[in-house]
Amino acid sequence: MAKHYVLALLCIMVQIIFNPAWAEVTSPTTLTSTTSQDAIQTFVKSDFTARRAMLNQWPASIEQLDQLVAYIDQNELYTDSSGHTFILKNDEKLLSYPQLQAIDTWPSDLSQVTLVNTLRKALNFGQAKAKLNSDDASQRLAAVDILENNLDELDVVTVRQLYLNEKSEAVKARLAQLKARLDFNSQDEFTKIEAVKILADSNRPDVFALINQSLEQPQSNPALKAALIEAQNKIKTRIQISEWSGHIFSGLSTASILLLAALGLAITYGLLGVINMAHGELIMIGAYTTYVIQSFFKTHFAGLVDWYLLAAIPAAFLVSALIGMLIERTVIRPLYGRQLETLLATFGVSLILMQSVRMIFGAQNVEVSNVVWLSGGIALTPSLMLPYNRIAIIGFTVAVLLLLVFL
Repeated sequence: MAKHYVLALLCIMVQIIFNPAWAEVTSPTTLTSTTSQDAIQTFVKSDFTARRAMLNQWPASIEQLDQLVAYIDQNELYTDSSGHTFILKNDEKLLSYPQLQAIDTWPSDLSQVTLVNTLRKALNFGQAKAKLNSDDASQRLAAVDILENNLDELDVVTVRQLYLNEKSEAVKARLAQLKARLDFNSQDEFTKIEAVKILADSNRPDVFALINQSLEQPQSNPALKAALIEAQNKIKTRIQISEWSGHIFSGLSTASILLLAALGLAITYGLLGVINMAHGELIMIGAYTTYVIQSFFKTHFAGLVDWYLLAAIPAAFLVSALIGMLIERTVIRPLYGRQLETLLATFGVSLILMQSVRMIFGAQNVEVSNVVWLSGGIALTPSLMLPYNRIAIIGFTVAVLLLLVFL
């Protein structure tokens, strides 16, 4: 009985740890390559002209350029008047670069490394250019993603040449879509009709908006109008399927959280005959245990903060289980068989636990950040993303159910 009781307490706590409502994207894992460090440091120390030249012909690897982009996008790259480079983690931890050692005394002249629009465009195209030269088809696909968001800077001739030189069918199909978006603005109606036919295979919301805008304008060519209507219907259907699939997936992950909590309640009532009104507060304790472990890692192990969850999971299990066992021995055990009394007693325990947490941590919500290896997701379509943390929730729920079946 004790084994099942502890299992019930443990399984309901993990939903807080993986709760996406508390999650925020954290910083990417820092590269340790000397080339990356030298390139990033050189970029920080350089003036406008030198930075633009570096972005036009990046001297290091694609991954290293991605690291620079991530630092800048997440507002983590800083420097001082002496040209030293720093990384600001979570707006509270300043690390020297490249040593990544915590700094207690911050420089008084610390300033963030930001890019003007010209350099931002150079950064985007520098990243795309580096990826287009890669032998990895996935990198070239990522380059097309970047180019699709910077259409104003492209010309049809360049994209056509990329299309002709491409060997991968997947990348070639994306380049065909990119070329069609440029041809869509052509004055030649035949070229525009062919572009619309290619765009009909798209599932991007921005392409759908482009088609809608064209249909709102008078179309003198019946063939062009028919092609636009057909493309509109096809793209709309794909987007709707993606959106509904996303809703279903989100519902499954939310249902998984509720299922874990319900399993704990069901097992507690089924084995002990107790309606535990402090059930939610035990979940809360697991959440605050995770927060404490995260804060400890930020303070003492800043370089390992992306791995705090590996320590937080067993800690949350242990603390919640111990408090649950304490409640059972001191409050519930003397009241077995008296459901009304146990209901009232556990309700009182829930009030005590809530007030205790408020006294210790305050009434304001605290943040449990998502770890880097659960950030992002699987992009099935431009309008359908399956977040890794929600996949983890569903996977963990399935694992708990299988564990309960075979116990």
